[in-house]
Amino acid sequence: QVRDDEQALTNDISIRTRSRMNANHGSLLQRPALTLGVLIISALVALFWISGILNPAPVAADDDTFYLDCPTTEVPEGGSVDVYLVRVTDHEHDDYDSFGAYWYTQVRSALGADFYGFHGNFYSSTEAEQLTGRSARAIVTRQDGLAEGNEYFEVSIDRPTGALAENQPSSCNIIIIDDDPRITEVEVTSSPGRDNTYGLGETIEISATFSAPVEVDGNPALGMWAGGWKAANYLRGSGSDTLVFGYTVQPDDRDNDGISMNGGYQDGNGTWHNFVNHTAVTGVGSDTVAFRTYAGLPVQPGHKIDGSLLPVGTSTEISSSPASGDTYRYGESIDIALTLSAPVDVEGAKNLNARVGGADATWRGPVYKSGSGTNTLVFGYTVQTRDLDTDGITVEGSYAGNGGRHGWGGSGTVKVKGTDVIVPPNFTGLSNQAGHQLDGRPYPKAISITSTPTLSPDTYGGGEVIQVTVNFGQNVTASDDAYAVLRIGTETNESRAEYVSGNGTDTLVFEYMVRSQDSDDNGVDAHVPAGQDIKATGTETAYQANPGGVIPTLGDNPDHKVEGTPTSPDNTAPTVSSISITSDPGDGDTYGLGDAVEVKVFFSEDVTVTGAPQLELDFGGTARTADYSNAIGVAVVFSYTVALDESDTDGIAIGADKLTLNGGTIQDEAENDATLTHDAVAADS
Repeated sequence: QVRDDEQALTNDISIRTRSRMNANHGSLLQRPALTLGVLIISALVALFWISGILNPAPVAADDDTFYLDCPTTEVPEGGSVDVYLVRVTDHEHDDYDSFGAYWYTQVRSALGADFYGFHGNFYSSTEAEQLTGRSARAIVTRQDGLAEGNEYFEVSIDRPTGALAENQPSSCNIIIIDDDPRITEVEVTSSPGRDNTYGLGETIEISATFSAPVEVDGNPALGMWAGGWKAANYLRGSGSDTLVFGYTVQPDDRDNDGISMNGGYQDGNGTWHNFVNHTAVTGVGSDTVAFRTYAGLPVQPGHKIDGSLLPVGTSTEISSSPASGDTYRYGESIDIALTLSAPVDVEGAKNLNARVGGADATWRGPVYKSGSGTNTLVFGYTVQTRDLDTDGITVEGSYAGNGGRHGWGGSGTVKVKGTDVIVPPNFTGLSNQAGHQLDGRPYPKAISITSTPTLSPDTYGGGEVIQVTVNFGQNVTASDDAYAVLRIGTETNESRAEYVSGNGTDTLVFEYMVRSQDSDDNGVDAHVPAGQDIKATGTETAYQANPGGVIPTLGDNPDHKVEGTPTSPDNTAPTVSSISITSDPGDGDTYGLGDAVEVKVFFSEDVTVTGAPQLELDFGGTARTADYSNAIGVAVVFSYTVALDESDTDGIAIGADKLTLNGGTIQDEAENDATLTHDAVAADS
């Protein structure tokens, strides 16, 4: 064991004092200062050799034979593998004496500097190895930064304590896998903005593929020829086997033939070229520096350079999607992405030109939203009430005329990124984008029943009011004749819920008084039919169906069932359920001269009106009489026209029991006279 340790120490000293070969395995570096050490090592080797003569290797049984087993023959740089001296034993022989062999390594394509070698060292088996008949030695390789490819060396045994087994190996080759990262291929992976030529501000991207994943810590660059030597600086890719390098075209750059790349090489003076700061590139998870030698590229005619050319549009597309189907509705934004051949800076307000509609198309101006500093600018347009385009929006491309180039407007400017060079519009447009239609007209976006049943937690009884609330997504105005349809029971049993309130807002309210004959065990359904006199506030743009022509419905609502059987005998008189002011002031919240104030009185069942009943209104403490106008179902309408000098600053009010017949009648179907008593209506601001 002492002899083995001394031999290992000798080998290590010998290896450490040897000079390393250069990348081409050229001349050996001399180190005269180590001469004394070499003489000492030689003396030690001689001493150990004499010791071997005085202490001969143990002798195994005469019938033992041996061979070399190499289960693994490939090893990465800096790794190790085990090889085994195997004893073939006569199983009738019970002697487990020590055994061993002389071990050797021979350089082949791998040099001695690539591994820790054996030089005829004798190694004996341990007690454990004597029992198994297998004695292991570790073969250790060295890590280096040379791109030398896979190499191999030979391991062998000789003069074992017994004899070599016939037809069994006494040597094997160990292959060192070269895992040093190196560039295996370079290629231009970008495309010019026009034809085969890059213009001002465009970036030429070069991808370098490595033999293994690498990481970057620093600023490496690759050299390229583009009418002069240029440095393509590292852009991205750390952690993968491909790094991307880029060069941005400057105003004076010209290359009419196409760029080229010399490979990485070392000149006669020992200077390395074209892989700048290569030490910033190492293998992932290691300190192994990437090798500097690689093959370049010949002239690339598809990648020319002209720094006088300004950026142009390479694509125009709609980058948004409608919320429903293929149609944008009121308030939705249409985004248009314009991609240019180089990054640009946007200063101030810019817009594109777009057309909405068919034969009577109108112009719209999508405005700049984002993208300054990049090569993709996003412009957006918000759909307005007036917009209608059933075949898809059209985006106008740039064009020449009137001595200039047209395509975008606005007071701002578009410049080549980082410069003061103004970029004129130069891009193609889009025609009739069928998947991007516009319809800004109001339509019901949500329908709900906002009243609460009282006959039971989920059922309305006769005389109760069902209130339907409809949201249109934008402010709308409805006429007094507007209504919602309730389906109570079967689909063919439709009843009108009359408009009550909400003009000028995005939500209208409709109400329906349950009749004695109404019954629905599944729950009430509701919708607002198309063609209603409901318009976007301040316009003549009328309500239309939902996108695709679908009229949104509530669907059967099990929390709103109906059982209209009267809760009182047929001889019970109708009573007043509620009173509401249902008209809208002509100016905000104020009625002016000549405006009509309409009030609906709702009864517990359908009524018929004869004569001229009246309802007294309170205008700031002054009584005014509203005359009977008409009756629909359970609702009786009264109207009053505002006269000169009338004023009420806190809102119209109605006192209790102010409904009078004035010689007329209000009766139900059984001719029961209505009870006219009712609660007061507070001042409505």
